[in-house]
Amino acid sequence: MNSRSVLKAVLVIMCAVPAFAANLLYSVEQVGSLGGTTILGRSTVATALNDSGQVTGLSYIPAADGYATIYHAFLYTNHAITDLGTLPGLFSYQSAGFAINAAGQVTGSSINAAQNAQHAFLNSNGIMTDIGTLGGSSSRGIGINDSGSITGQSFTRRPQDGADVGPYAFYYSGGVFTNIGTLGGNVFSWGSAINNAGQITGVSSTADGGNRAFLYQNGTLMDLGTLGGRYSDGLAINSRGEVTGSAGNNGNNAQHAFLFRNGAMEDLGTLGGVSSTGMGINDSGQITGSSYIPGNTDQHAFIYSDGFMTDLNALIDPALGITLTEGRGINVLGQIVANGAINASGVQEGFLLTPLQPVPEPSAFALFVVAIGMVRFVWPRL
Repeated sequence: MNSRSVLKAVLVIMCAVPAFAANLLYSVEQVGSLGGTTILGRSTVATALNDSGQVTGLSYIPAADGYATIYHAFLYTNHAITDLGTLPGLFSYQSAGFAINAAGQVTGSSINAAQNAQHAFLNSNGIMTDIGTLGGSSSRGIGINDSGSITGQSFTRRPQDGADVGPYAFYYSGGVFTNIGTLGGNVFSWGSAINNAGQITGVSSTADGGNRAFLYQNGTLMDLGTLGGRYSDGLAINSRGEVTGSAGNNGNNAQHAFLFRNGAMEDLGTLGGVSSTGMGINDSGQITGSSYIPGNTDQHAFIYSDGFMTDLNALIDPALGITLTEGRGINVLGQIVANGAINASGVQEGFLLTPLQPVPEPSAFALFVVAIGMVRFVWPRL
C-alpha cells in the first residue's frame, strides 16, 4: 500500500472516531498563586485533586525583596485559591498540602512551633490540626482517603538515646498512629497514597539494600517488584488497588512509569525520552505523570489510557502559551491537576485540566492516538 492509500485509510478511521477526536481534549484553568515567586520562577506547585475538582498544593508568599522563599498550603475551589495557613505558633511559617479527599479535607506538613520541625496536619473546614508523629521529631501527611485516614512518613525515637530513627510509613485513623514497617533492612519507608479500602502504596527499603514499591493491606506489606532493575516507588493507588509509580528497568539505567494490576507490573514506556514516572491513577486505570521527551532535556506531562501514552501538551490549545511538565493526579471525571510553565514569563504554575467532552471510551481514545500517529508517519512521504 502506498503512502496516499495509507493516509486515505487513516482518514476513514478518524471519521469513525467520535467527534471528540477532532477537538482539543482539555480546557485549562490556571490555579493561581498566593502572590509570591521564587528566584527560579516557581510560584505554585499543585499536588493533588479530588473528584469535585478541588486542588491542593503549595504556593509561595510575597517577599520584601521580590524573591519568595516561604510557601503555604492552599485549597483551590470554585475558581479561587485560599491560603490554608500554618500550624499555630510564632515560628510556624511554612506549610504544604499533599493530598485532598472528597470532603475537601487536606493533609500535608507544616512547621510545628514547639519542636520547630515538620508535622503532619489535617485541615478540615479551614482549621489546621497537628496530628503528631510516631514518636520522633517530625512527620508528613502525604495521602488521605474519604474517611479521613492518612498515610505518610514519620520518624520514631530510639529508646536508648532518644535519637530519631526512620522515617517510616504510617497509617493514621481515629487519632491513632500505626507504624506499618518496612520490607526489610529497617532503614526507611513512606506511604504515598491511600484508598477508601485502606490500602496504601509507597516505597520501602529492602533487606538487600534496594528500594521497592509496596502495597499495604490487611496488616501486610507486599513487595511489588521492579521492571528488571533494583528500585521502584509506588506513588498512587485507585479504588481497585491498582498502583502506579516508577521502576528501574534495563539494569537500572532508567526509571519507567508502571501500572501494577492483577499481580504484575506493566511498563508504560515513555514519550520518547529515557525515563518516566506515573503520579496519579483514577478508577478507570487512566494514569498521568511526567516523561522525558526525545533529547532528554525536557519533561512533559502525559496521560496514559488503554495502552497509549500521550503528551498532554498535544491535547490543549497551543495558543495558551504554556508547557505542561507533569500531571500529578487524575479524578473519576478525567480532570487532571498538572504543573507547567507559562512560556512568555517562565513562571511555573499549577493548572486544572478538564475534558471538553465526556471522557472518551478507552478504545476510541486509543484509536484516535493510532490514527494521529499514522498521519505523522506517512505525511512526510507524500
